[in-house]
Amino acid sequence: MKKVDSNRDRIINDITLFLILFLSAGFTVTNDIMPNTLTRILWGVVALLIVMGTKRFDRKLVIITASICLIIAVNTLLNDASLKIAVFYCIGFAVAFLYANKVRYDVFADSYVRIMTFLCVISLILWAFFWVVPSSRNWFVVENAKGNLYNDLWLFSTAVNYQGMPRNQGMFWEPGAFQTFITMALLIEINKEEMSLKRIVVFILSIVTTFSTTGYFIIFAVTVYILYVLMQKNKKSPNKQDKMRIAFIIAGVVVVLLLLWQTLFDTSTYSVFGKIINFFKSGGYGEKVSSVSIRIDSVIRPIGVFFKYPIFGCGHENLRDILYDYTNGMNTCTFVNWFAVYGVFFGVIMSCGTYKLIRKITQSKLSIFICLCIFLLSIISEDYTNSPIIMLFILEGFRRNEEVVPQNGSKKDEEVLSQNCSDK
Repeated sequence: MKKVDSNRDRIINDITLFLILFLSAGFTVTNDIMPNTLTRILWGVVALLIVMGTKRFDRKLVIITASICLIIAVNTLLNDASLKIAVFYCIGFAVAFLYANKVRYDVFADSYVRIMTFLCVISLILWAFFWVVPSSRNWFVVENAKGNLYNDLWLFSTAVNYQGMPRNQGMFWEPGAFQTFITMALLIEINKEEMSLKRIVVFILSIVTTFSTTGYFIIFAVTVYILYVLMQKNKKSPNKQDKMRIAFIIAGVVVVLLLLWQTLFDTSTYSVFGKIINFFKSGGYGEKVSSVSIRIDSVIRPIGVFFKYPIFGCGHENLRDILYDYTNGMNTCTFVNWFAVYGVFFGVIMSCGTYKLIRKITQSKLSIFICLCIFLLSIISEDYTNSPIIMLFILEGFRRNEEVVPQNGSKKDEEVLSQNCSDK
């Protein structure tokens, strides 16, 4: 094991993780804007970049990944689902396994935060440009499979037909997906020994510009959590700078709410909270399927489906068909889908991995509970059941903890550690 990761290794690792993120959740890929041949080539490049330098395989990760793929195979056979799609899912999970096997959690976390910081900065710049320059709506226009028009620059996409301010979805397939990946970066950054207020501001502003309802609930929860973390640090060692940070965060949230109040709560348009207000004003559940009703039904109704197919699940396509009248085929609650789609074994594996991931992010019991709730909230409105990047998060949770050899460590110390640690 190397004492210090070289710049070359860091660059390769950043490129690899970025490509997994892009190929798993990028608008250009998920909407088939990019040619399928190029997508396959890039997956091959990713696998090659990871395999280079890999010296051993973690037995636990091998067993977990093999078990997941076996469950998918059995599920596919029992539910007469598409074998081709199942193989594609397993390939994505295999790439996630290769990455998690090679890259220890702390290296992954630093790389992920760097990538998301870059993507958020780019998205804020381009979001502001598309807002300030209305004529830009006619630039870089593409049409997705549903016939909707988007401005797509690969690292940034936004819908062409928007009213008022555009919604920031970064490079992801929709704003709600963008907030999920920002939330993961936020949780990592907040729990660092020295959190960067600049990065946190960039992340929160990026979520604000998504105008995602889930994203705004996340902002509230994250703000409360940041205040809790700073106050805990201030108790241990009083710090004037932490008090200023607390004041800055509270003032910032108040200012944003005041500036965007009308935009957020306008019931005459499909606004962030206006749609929720209208939903409950109209009596909630009615004949009309809405974005709010879909999100609620996506949490509740798959639970009933799980109890009908508890062992190996009903399959992705069957769940869509069973709940189509309620969700229009958009079953968006990931952690419920784990159980409904693939059954109890898959659901338990993914749930355990999620818990272990959060335990690597933070240690105290209350912080673990809060971070777990925030992470689950971030995936409640999008379907990541078969997402390679989410699987990578889960596998990083399962990956065993490793010590890092200090720069002044002796060769003997290094040799002892190398017996218990992988090269990365």
